[in-house]
Amino acid sequence: MNLPAIQTDKKQFALLEYDHAPKMAEKLGLDLTVESNVEKIKEFFLESAKVLAPHTSGLVLDPIYSFDLSSLPQKKNGVLFRLTTLHAEVDPLAVPILLPDWGVDDTANNYGMAKIELYYHPAEEKALQKKQLLADLFDYCQYRQIKLLVKLMLYTPADQEFDEAQFQVDQLQAVQEFRKSADILALQYPLGPLAAATLTADLDIPWLLLTQSQTHDQFKQDLRICLENGAAGYMLDACFWQDLQELKTKHKAPDWEKIEQFVQTELRDRLIELTRITDEAL
Repeated sequence: MNLPAIQTDKKQFALLEYDHAPKMAEKLGLDLTVESNVEKIKEFFLESAKVLAPHTSGLVLDPIYSFDLSSLPQKKNGVLFRLTTLHAEVDPLAVPILLPDWGVDDTANNYGMAKIELYYHPAEEKALQKKQLLADLFDYCQYRQIKLLVKLMLYTPADQEFDEAQFQVDQLQAVQEFRKSADILALQYPLGPLAAATLTADLDIPWLLLTQSQTHDQFKQDLRICLENGAAGYMLDACFWQDLQELKTKHKAPDWEKIEQFVQTELRDRLIELTRITDEAL
């Protein structure tokens, strides 16, 4: 599968992640060691995708909880498959662990593209190991003739205070290190128009804006800035779903009726708006 399969009609990217079941379950207070909760998460993914998928250009899936979304009857978009293990919490210092029962071959055989999530800092101890993993993975994706999306998350080392200027320097360096090991990059907001334009000038592959913990209105503003300065679209991750954790019954259980209504109205409208903004940026 090539990149046009996960692009809108205007050749932009509007991707929605469904490969974060452990994080979703944690937000909703569900224990995934209980089989009924696993089935509930799968059902939620499937039913929400019926509403949301038509307003995206591609879905990011995992082979455990969201694989069934790859065969939605009304789905017109392509799919990407997660290659790394799923956890509610991530250790940014650790080298990503590939799924034991799913890989590039399975992704290719299911007509998808590959996605890997990488937490990184250019000065970290395991930087070389992470770069080698990405290089090897990218080479094998090329061999199997599928594309690789790298979700590159820059973190601030524990012994440092966050500094906007330093973040921009580190992010640019990280992009330079990985631009030859990906077909498309998904990046955090580079914190300004000039930084976004600099990323674009330094890349010969598309890059997408990731959601973080900002409000929808703030994300719209960040997205417009990035699109005006060369970004090719967006990828919505677990943060897109963060409001669902507030929709609880009086017994603190997920209120599935309210959640369903919220997906069919607010989340659907947000997604339509973001995709319209992305396509109109051309």
